Amino acid sequence: MTERKEGTIFNIQRFCITDGDGIRTTVFFKGCPLRCKWCHNPESQTTKPQLLFKASRCVACGSCADTCKNEVHRIVDGLHGVDFESCKKCGECMKVCCYDALELCGHTVSPGEILEEMKPDFPYYGEKGGVTVSGGEPLAQPEFLLSVLRLLKEKGINVYLETCGYAKREVMEELLPYVDCFLFDWKCTDSSLHKEYTGVDNRLIEENLRLLNSRGKRIVLRCPIIPGVNDNADHFNCHSSHKYISFSFIFASFPVIFIVLGKLQQKRAGDL
Repeated sequence: MTERKEGTIFNIQRFCITDGDGIRTTVFFKGCPLRCKWCHNPESQTTKPQLLFKASRCVACGSCADTCKNEVHRIVDGLHGVDFESCKKCGECMKVCCYDALELCGHTVSPGEILEEMKPDFPYYGEKGGVTVSGGEPLAQPEFLLSVLRLLKEKGINVYLETCGYAKREVMEELLPYVDCFLFDWKCTDSSLHKEYTGVDNRLIEENLRLLNSRGKRIVLRCPIIPGVNDNADHFNCHSSHKYISFSFIFASFPVIFIVLGKLQQKRAGDL
């Protein structure tokens, strides 16, 4: 796999204490091959930058409409309408918005730029902390991910990868030496339900989980609990004596409580 010098991320969060051990910096890659119906970061699904509009912060002053050459913004009867399809992602409207009602989600960076932004955090990691790569789905940008991981390991940084596990086997194998722990999402134990609610079945995901275990990689199995979808005994027990008793390198597993955030983000991105 050839490394890529640029990729798209949409956020870097500092002092994270829920994305792995210790104090961590989490970088969020943009793009995901799944379409989970409960996704709380739908703005991360496409790799392309996209405009977000936060209506609760808008005062309909019209500055964005006066600035935009593509007529994306229109103020009619005191209401702000946004034509997301016409947006060219130039960012000019955000420069004149005094109320932070507009945001461009996603920007192109190099691995070196990511490392440079994280560098002030390094002294706080201690023995257990480090960097967590999340998303979206980091494996959706495999060449760029490889470049970032190699650079982090050259600096001796502890690396966790948060993933849904949906990627080609050869991609996963090439990344193995550069990841200290996989935060592995197990969304639905039933393969048909997995396809219905995420767009893909879980056969490839399970194959990759078995691959990680066979190579002795440290795994944390994370099981989102979605009311009416997977809140059943089969899913609750999938990571205990029921199905994965032979997975000796799953050292922890826990349910992730579902919180309704995705609808708001979908509305901000013009998807509702």
